[in-house]
Amino acid sequence: MQNKMMDEQMKVIDEILPKLIKSLTGFSEKDRNFKLCRDFARSRINASDSDDSSISMLKRRILGISERLEVENLAHFSKLLENSVCKLVTQSNGEEYRESHIHWKLLDFLLALSKNPLNGARRMLREGSHVVQQVCAAEEILSGENGERVEDVLPPDLNGDDTDELSDWTESEDEALPVEHSMHPAAKMFLRYLPGDSPAHHRKTPGEASDSDDSETSSSASLSEDRVPFSLLHCPIREVIWMFFHPDNCNFYRIEEDTVKIRQDAEMPNIIVFRKFMADFAQPMTAILRIRTFCKRVLSAEGSPPQMYFIYAEALRDLLRPMEEYLLDVEKRITPEIMNEPATLLNFCHALEPHCQMLKHLLKIHESAVVEWKYFPRHICSAFLQAKIFHIIQSGLNRVEVNVAASLFTGIAQFYLQVIHSWWSFGKISDEQKEFIVSGRSAEGGLIFRSFNLDRGAKTTPKEKEMNDLLEQCPILALLKGHSNQIEERLDAINALDRAGSTRMMTTNSLWQDFLAKFTTAIEDYLAPLQESSEESSQSSSSYVNFRQGTLEKGGKLFLQLFQKSTSKPSEHSTVVSVLQNLMDRSKGMLPLEGIFRNALNETLNTEIQASDKLMVEIYSKELNLLEHLRLIRRVFLLEDSATMFTFYSRLFEDMESRQEGIHPLSLTINLQNTLSAVYPESHSKFRLELASLHNTKTGSALQIIRQLSLIYKLSPNIAKVFDEASMRSYNRLFGFLLSIKWSLWTLEGLKFTKSFSIGSAYGSLTETVRTSRRLAIIRFWILYALNNIHFHLMSEALQRLGHEVEQRIGAAESLQEIIHAHSDYLNTLLEHCFLLTDGEKLLTGINQLFHLVQVVRSEWVAVDKECVSDDENAFDIESQIDQIEKTYVECHRFLATTLSKEVAINGKTYLSALVSAFDRRLPY
Repeated sequence: MQNKMMDEQMKVIDEILPKLIKSLTGFSEKDRNFKLCRDFARSRINASDSDDSSISMLKRRILGISERLEVENLAHFSKLLENSVCKLVTQSNGEEYRESHIHWKLLDFLLALSKNPLNGARRMLREGSHVVQQVCAAEEILSGENGERVEDVLPPDLNGDDTDELSDWTESEDEALPVEHSMHPAAKMFLRYLPGDSPAHHRKTPGEASDSDDSETSSSASLSEDRVPFSLLHCPIREVIWMFFHPDNCNFYRIEEDTVKIRQDAEMPNIIVFRKFMADFAQPMTAILRIRTFCKRVLSAEGSPPQMYFIYAEALRDLLRPMEEYLLDVEKRITPEIMNEPATLLNFCHALEPHCQMLKHLLKIHESAVVEWKYFPRHICSAFLQAKIFHIIQSGLNRVEVNVAASLFTGIAQFYLQVIHSWWSFGKISDEQKEFIVSGRSAEGGLIFRSFNLDRGAKTTPKEKEMNDLLEQCPILALLKGHSNQIEERLDAINALDRAGSTRMMTTNSLWQDFLAKFTTAIEDYLAPLQESSEESSQSSSSYVNFRQGTLEKGGKLFLQLFQKSTSKPSEHSTVVSVLQNLMDRSKGMLPLEGIFRNALNETLNTEIQASDKLMVEIYSKELNLLEHLRLIRRVFLLEDSATMFTFYSRLFEDMESRQEGIHPLSLTINLQNTLSAVYPESHSKFRLELASLHNTKTGSALQIIRQLSLIYKLSPNIAKVFDEASMRSYNRLFGFLLSIKWSLWTLEGLKFTKSFSIGSAYGSLTETVRTSRRLAIIRFWILYALNNIHFHLMSEALQRLGHEVEQRIGAAESLQEIIHAHSDYLNTLLEHCFLLTDGEKLLTGINQLFHLVQVVRSEWVAVDKECVSDDENAFDIESQIDQIEKTYVECHRFLATTLSKEVAINGKTYLSALVSAFDRRLPY
């Protein structure tokens, strides 16, 4: 039924539209422009909104036009407008049409088409149009209404969610017509206290008053005789509101440069506190004027301001928005015709006091933190802005000032976090805005940090000295510098792996959103125990949620991502204004915002570093098979693959014994690769043996040749970051030491006498040769016992146990640095267990003495076995040598036993306890 009625109404409108278009434009129906105008009118009428908020806004527009008509001495036009609107939107039963009715849409279209009805009415009066005669006739018909407004058409329900600017009475128009008729009392009040668009003689400054003509003077004098009733104080309040939005010279205030001051000669009610109240508004007006001037300069890109200043200007505008919304709401409620309660300056000042306090601190922070970007480099301006605001958070004593600075810091932190976010997104370090602390990378590698030193010696100004001190002591810059170095290391490692595209997958969320989420969570965690200690558990839990709910209800341009503690899903977003409001509402005292900000920023930057570390660990463990490389190195370098490596070093020792032509590295490499190929067919070719020198391979001892051996394992560049050159040198030291022990055991175990020397006659006396051979056998047993104990300690206690531990640490590592540190610790511990570090030099000296005794015993053994003892003189020489060997071993044994006991008792090296028991202080016989 309703749709049918709408269709019928549209048919009537379609019949009227051609006549309206012809009367306004003069186009014929055949003209193409006529069709365009008709289509535009139909689409505008059909597309206009019809809800409570749009109808409320439409009524306000009509009210504004009506007020201006009365002020401009066009009351007859105002009455005609109100009655025409009343007839258009009122049904036959006296009630208004519903919001969805076509009449409201038609009224909206006609108002949009009128553009500027006041100028049109003035022009008709000047030209004597026939419309004026019709209006005058209509005025006589409606004269019985005595100029009263039709309140049914324009009810005082204008308190909706209207976010429009100031009402239409503030629009600038042409000069008003001379006063020809008696003025409405309300119109007189508006003329007296209206801002700059009121008649000229009511906006004259004192110096211009003497130049005005007689008519203007008499008119102004007649108006000045009336004192302002207290019930009409909405007029100066509206002028105060106007000054907050568009500061200009007016009845009460004047502007000197960038400062708003109250006029000393302003006409005010004879109330002492009235001037004081009006004077108190000058300071917040000045603050908002200066802040808006700065924002206008920045947003218009005057002089190429730093990028951080754009973000800072947006944050300033956001902080001004609650006050603007409040002023607009007050301006809507104090319209004379719709006022339901008295509008007093006392109530207005009381309600505006929190906003004025915020403005005072905001201006103080702004003027101390912002420097002229034309005189300082961009990175100095940006760094000083955040350093100064953070310094206020650190040292501020006023709660409001600290909270305002904290809300600003949450906004400007966005810039630095955006720069770091771009590093992760593109996989490279750059600074296109030339404002970050890092300008780029040097050709040799490493970051190039920008200089923040402003010291010019005697020419340094106090401001530059203050800036220099703040920039040097700023903890945020130090934190960003440290994280920049860490990011460089991660990006280099990721780029070396050719995984630059993987960093884009890591940066799905904005770092700034994560920073605000961590900041909010930290505030809640800090306040929750305080609430629990002062309130009951139920009240505490409900109050604990208020901070989140209060933030969720406020959305805006700058987003704050909050996380629920029970889940990891992000909640709604909030603005920087919401941060300030919640800080003010949630705590009545000072919060430790300095530590909270530093921790939140540190955790935010560590989040991306941890994500990159996790990616690196996954690549190294799954794709590069790091643990397989470690196991292979241990099996070959540390001889843990006993069966395979026994074959290798047995052949190596045999080649050393039969070296008629010396030992060549190529033959050693072939021997090693042939041995490994059976067990490690894919990796055997990566190993090769080298000799440091070839000149003594024929004449040098076996131990000398072993010390010159160097085992090489070919690694990829990425694996080489874990197994670097220092690590491979340590592995070679361990390889040479273990090979020396293996050679000593292999040599001693291979010493055997012929049968005649081993077994003498049953009852006959022992010959000198047999006695000597048996003494050598006993010495061989002593040395073999000592070396076997050392060998067992190394292979079981050190190599096997530590190898298992390092695999567990590398498997549980969360970053490449942890893997490198775990491997480095493993090598250092292994070198310590093998007595190859500085604190094990004494024990290593004793073990090397055992190696030397092996060579001596072997030479004496060979001499006795070849029956070199042919006379008593030679027998005496061998006996004396054996006596010296026994004495040397006894001293070496005693030295090792004493040193090992001290290491365990004094230095706490309990892992040597088994060796202490083996090397008892008692002599071996």
